[in-house]
Amino acid sequence: KTIKGSTKSPEAGKPSITLTASAFGAFAGAAPGEAFELDAMNFLPGASYEALIDGAAVKGTVSADGLGSFVMKLAAPPQPGYHSVAVRRAGEGTVLDASTLLVRERN
Repeated sequence: KTIKGSTKSPEAGKPSITLTASAFGAFAGAAPGEAFELDAMNFLPGASYEALIDGAAVKGTVSADGLGSFVMKLAAPPQPGYHSVAVRRAGEGTVLDASTLLVRERN
């Protein structure tokens, strides 16, 4: 049988981020103030990017390498709950990708 249409994911090649932290269920999670890592791929090589937590820019900027990848080490917000973590080009308003971080106290 011949497959019609694309067999490629519609997300392939688009900028994307992954959050790496200890896990709480299905979400990346961290305790208040705990470090977590933002891994990015498929961004414009050489361009500068900034991370946002709940819409506020944090940590300064980072440049994507020749493959369009970069890593940022960030601190979880002090308030427990679900928080948006996003990336945009430095100084621009359009968010290129975002994910959710769960912040809660350790038991």
